[in-house]
Amino acid sequence: MNFHKITIMAGATLAAATLSASEPSGYYSSCEGKTGKALLQQLQTVIDDHTVIGYKNLYDVYDDSDRHPDGTIWDMYSTKNWGKSFGSVKCGNYSVIGDCINKEHSFPKSWFDDRSPMMSDAFHIYPTDGKVNGQRSNFPYGECANGTYLPSRGDIKPLGKLGSSTFAGYSGTVFEPDNEYKGDFARSYFYMAARYNSNIAGWNSPMLAGNNYPCFSTWAVNLLLKWHRQDPVSDKETVRNDAVSRHQHNRNPFIDHPELVEYIWGDKVGQPWSLSIGSEPKFITPVDNTTLDLGLTAVNVAATSTLTVTGVNLTSDATVTVSGTGFSATPLSLSAADINGQGAALSVKYLNASAVKANGKIVITSGDATVTLNLLAESVNGLPVLPATYVSSDAFTANWVNIDAAGTQYTLDVRRDNASIEGYPRKVDASAGNYRVEGLEPETTYTYTVSNTSLTSDAVTVRTAAPIPSVTFLYDDELVFSALPGEPSEAAEVLVEIDNIPGDVTISVTAPFQVSLNKQEWGQSVVIVPGADRFYMRLYSVNEGHFTTSLVATAADGFFYDDVEVEGTVTPAGASFVEDFEKQIPEGESHGYGALTYQGNASTWSTNNVYFEYAGSNSYPHTGNQAVRFNKSGDRYLTMLKDKQGGMGTIRFWARLWRADNADCVLAVSVSNDHGATWQKVGDVTVKGNGGAENVYAEYSVSVNRADATRLKIEQTSGARCMLDDLSVSDHKSSVQLTPEGHAYHTWDAYCLNRQLVIENSDSDNIFSVYSMDGREVFVGKIMSGSLSLSLPAGLYVVNVCDFSRRVLVK
Repeated sequence: MNFHKITIMAGATLAAATLSASEPSGYYSSCEGKTGKALLQQLQTVIDDHTVIGYKNLYDVYDDSDRHPDGTIWDMYSTKNWGKSFGSVKCGNYSVIGDCINKEHSFPKSWFDDRSPMMSDAFHIYPTDGKVNGQRSNFPYGECANGTYLPSRGDIKPLGKLGSSTFAGYSGTVFEPDNEYKGDFARSYFYMAARYNSNIAGWNSPMLAGNNYPCFSTWAVNLLLKWHRQDPVSDKETVRNDAVSRHQHNRNPFIDHPELVEYIWGDKVGQPWSLSIGSEPKFITPVDNTTLDLGLTAVNVAATSTLTVTGVNLTSDATVTVSGTGFSATPLSLSAADINGQGAALSVKYLNASAVKANGKIVITSGDATVTLNLLAESVNGLPVLPATYVSSDAFTANWVNIDAAGTQYTLDVRRDNASIEGYPRKVDASAGNYRVEGLEPETTYTYTVSNTSLTSDAVTVRTAAPIPSVTFLYDDELVFSALPGEPSEAAEVLVEIDNIPGDVTISVTAPFQVSLNKQEWGQSVVIVPGADRFYMRLYSVNEGHFTTSLVATAADGFFYDDVEVEGTVTPAGASFVEDFEKQIPEGESHGYGALTYQGNASTWSTNNVYFEYAGSNSYPHTGNQAVRFNKSGDRYLTMLKDKQGGMGTIRFWARLWRADNADCVLAVSVSNDHGATWQKVGDVTVKGNGGAENVYAEYSVSVNRADATRLKIEQTSGARCMLDDLSVSDHKSSVQLTPEGHAYHTWDAYCLNRQLVIENSDSDNIFSVYSMDGREVFVGKIMSGSLSLSLPAGLYVVNVCDFSRRVLVK
């Protein structure tokens, strides 16, 4: 006989009442004696002014902070096993769950207008499944009993659903994360209220109150308190807190001291908080006055649950009392030493001879410490069947409780309009407890029952969801632009896939980025009408600087999507990265030739057998007062310790042999796109002598063309002592390596301008065909390099070349 069993694990919640392993001594001492608003504001002074790591560098943090114990990436939005490397799974383009990972602002960035430093604060930004992240959009967190899940893909399931709020006080659309992570997200929100307490009153969201205390609207406070209490701090959070702290140099106080929540928003407001509170005897789990639901079982079949009771500083064994018909627990005495240590196991059982919904209570007492746990259970006649879960537009998961021996098969029947659908009834493994029903119609009502040889369950009614509106942007490589002041960058074509949105979609960006439908008329927004499928984007600024924007898609009924980040750099002709090696070695420190970490003006460098002499007789700079001198033997290298954002285009530097040395020097230039773990050589530079005369500088260049964050290494592999100075690196200029077929796509373009269909062409071998939507060929032929304008009636047309096509709406 298989019993219904639920296991509740305490995790590492002992950290809730003790000093965090990495919490600096006295870190929160200034908060003692405060409560409510004053306590929240004091916490801001403690965790304020953190090191801003930058949005592009978040993956460096995630390498430390968001990994399972086996080293694989920890995703809170899907069950996908992403492996161990972020490099191969970062979005990019995606269309289904499990395609790629991106960065989820659990506290949506639109709420604070994409401003820094919130934009890159890792305490509220997590690596998550890109498709689920897109579904969440900027909707508030909440609870939605009838929410819609994205379609699963094989064994990959979403960990969150979207729907109308069923939590008291709010009726709008919300995203409900998985139960396992609700406490994590609640404590991220409490962190935001503390870290940005002086800013939060000006932010806009249904969850925010427009003030700096209590910061959150009443329903949001109640929701976050509920999640915080029901999902205590776990090992995952404490490890992540320590890891993020190593990068940002601040901490999440609500992970270090979860009880702070109660003193600011909960049932201890008005009482002064103290670090010594942790020394009092108390239970940690189960959380006081929470509910354990043993679920559904059959009459005369037991439902059991095993939970772990943990606490700190208990001095006497705990007694367990149980009330409520059909409920029992064993043992009724728990060792204080076990509770204070790894926890004491408590088994709870429900068994009833009648079909009834039951309520009960467990009270655990040790001295003055007590905790109450409410109990729920239900016994039914027939097979216990549960509501459907993971309901999407084309599938749902049918659930039941197995009351039979292992190996038993149940019969699952799925019906529509009182008739079994194709493929049902069918045999299913009873011990699995669930079965995924797929291939269904959207917005359609179904019922299912489960039966064995003698019993049949009640029928469960489930309605599939409406198709989920979505906008997907497709583009080559990354959307990273570079331009000169006063000159536009090269335009990038962005394809748009719009699903289940019947009307127009507006695409917008912030200046100095621009978008266009025809590469002639540029602005900060374009409207994609039904049938259209692309737009163009560029960077145009008279001012130098580094710029970022989001591609924001909006539509009727509140649709909002802003998950694609774009960046660009406007620099004068030349390089955006210049290392002149003019920064002096601190007085008293070695100038080389041994191993040395050198803090330059553009980067931090690791050097070996490299010498720096400032304004000395042997410095021989190209310009200024200092240059780099490689030694004549041994391992000689100069290596960046930090990534250069914006990629690398061309590396340029000036070099010469030292004094009158004449043995040609060879410098190997290598780059790394995985933070220095591996290196790829991109070229060798040979610096020649001057025939025994005094050597002179010459400029050398190496083409790199790497789009991602990149590091540089220059290593002397042979020859005499070599001088190097004034090293510069240009940003990568978007240029996609294309297959021959892909190249054909980029030799032509088509768009609407002045109510005409315009075709641009740079390959005279291309043969163009233009079709109307009723299948008529309205043009066919070759076009010489240049452009051709076709006067056609208003409507949607397909332009085809070499098996590639573009849709153009003439209007």
